[in-house]
Amino acid sequence: MEPLSLQEKPSSDEQITAMNRILDDDFVIDEEIIGLESGDILSRIELRDKYRQVRHLHTDSFYSDLIFILTNIRLDEKTAEQDWKDILMHKHLISEKLGRNVGIRVASLDYYTNIRKQMQSPKIIDMKEYTNTVKASITDPLTCCYNRRYFDYIIRHYFVVAKESDSLLSLCMLDADFFKTYNDQNGHIAGDLALMEISRILNAVTRKADVVARYGGEEFAILMPQTALQEAFEQADNLRRAVEDFRFPKEQLLPGKRLTVSIGVAELTTEVCDHISLVKRADEALYSAKLLGRNRVVRYGSVT
Repeated sequence: MEPLSLQEKPSSDEQITAMNRILDDDFVIDEEIIGLESGDILSRIELRDKYRQVRHLHTDSFYSDLIFILTNIRLDEKTAEQDWKDILMHKHLISEKLGRNVGIRVASLDYYTNIRKQMQSPKIIDMKEYTNTVKASITDPLTCCYNRRYFDYIIRHYFVVAKESDSLLSLCMLDADFFKTYNDQNGHIAGDLALMEISRILNAVTRKADVVARYGGEEFAILMPQTALQEAFEQADNLRRAVEDFRFPKEQLLPGKRLTVSIGVAELTTEVCDHISLVKRADEALYSAKLLGRNRVVRYGSVT
């Protein structure tokens, strides 16, 4: 197998695309990635980009995830990387003795069963099961948006990429107006359904490159890569109007007789020293939107 070079660092656009598509089955560790890494299949040009992106997505846990998928054993990354080298050597020795290529799954299970004596009942992880586990770990179960844990991770990534490449990045913080009142008057089930509808609208109206996450309660965060403040403001206003135009059950009981959202928008500038500062700026703009009467979008540093 021709070794795949990891010397070429993905461009910022490649990194953004990879991180934003983590839920796509093509960007998890699958049979092709396992085959490439183990030598069971030959390197192909069309798989190189996929391989690079998957390696980037799993930077801190690639070998740990590989071994977990193959054996259901969870190791720290350093130990897993050393074990992987030993497994490949074990695979080579078995293949030479048998006179045929032994697959990586067989070699892994034999290694931990007969060499390391760590397995008594070997179990092969189903790839669909693994993919579903990955999805569940980074999504909010109610809204199916990304969860707060994933947002805290991905905003760090976007921030570093934008800083290093001197590219644009904007953040919107969105909050449902008078949502406690809506919950109190209509019940929590109706409130949950409203949040599901809001998240559906957000995902329908935002662009493919945007990242929509449930930040907490009735608050959502939308990361907009390669987007300047004015463009983010216009996109946010599209979101606001889409929610306002939707007819929520019993919303007439609310002030203004509509369930609406307020949005604060901030962009990455030279004054923003870390991702936390970016979140704070967007939150301040959101607070201003609430003070100015709700159902509006406010840019950080402006009340227009």
